[in-house]
Amino acid sequence: MNTKDLIQNLYLRIFQEHLFTTLGKLNQPSANAAIQLAYGKNYGVKLWNWYPKKQNHKQQDILFVHIPKCAGTSIANGFGWNDFRHIPAYYFWLTNKQRFLNSESFTVIREPLTRVASMLSHYSKSYFSSDIEKKVAEKLDLTEDNLQNNLYRYLTDKDFRFKLMDGTTPGRTGFSVNQWEYLTWKDTLLVKHIFAFDRLDHLETWLSSHLETSFKLPHSNSSKRRHKLIPDSDLVKLAREKMVSEYKLYDQVMANDGALHLPISLKP
Repeated sequence: MNTKDLIQNLYLRIFQEHLFTTLGKLNQPSANAAIQLAYGKNYGVKLWNWYPKKQNHKQQDILFVHIPKCAGTSIANGFGWNDFRHIPAYYFWLTNKQRFLNSESFTVIREPLTRVASMLSHYSKSYFSSDIEKKVAEKLDLTEDNLQNNLYRYLTDKDFRFKLMDGTTPGRTGFSVNQWEYLTWKDTLLVKHIFAFDRLDHLETWLSSHLETSFKLPHSNSSKRRHKLIPDSDLVKLAREKMVSEYKLYDQVMANDGALHLPISLKP
């Protein structure tokens, strides 16, 4: 395990919180210092050079902010790349504000409860799940037949959530960070273009326009779940109570037919 993962795993065990989540709560100098501690002095330069991007005819970066379990594999395959890492938008903003503000940043978000169900399914059924995650699935009885009960546990049992996080490599999965935190800095949305998982046709149209070529997303869902989640009304009510910011953003995107295009108010 490398130094970065050791730091993140130690942090998770001490504070039961992902380092990504904490960085979003700090002031800019402290967040930058923490990024350098975890990832190295020149991480910002390395990040922008390493992270896969496309450019449009105006030489602007088309930057995909990949939230776990939100069509990332399909988008990567559509671009002909390996799967994207899960990097919050504010990492790009903090390390090179002007370049980020000049970019055409976009993301895909998912109905929050369905995304959690997909996360739970990952442990036992995903092509990408690790051996340790499969062991977690066995210990916590993460079976499809028990999905509704485990969704209740995820929303109400902190110890259950920690056991899930502790059974992954935090920097690889980022499961403990919610969608809202991936896209914001101090509760201000950073990403300009937000598309719903339910309406990826809008994303295809937008990318085709910006790339000036026809873009089609391959269906690359690695989940092997047999049935589509149909949660009971009490579970939906509980999810909306526990994930207020998640649903506020999702509802706003869906109210705009599954595609939301926002101005960026932050200054470099």
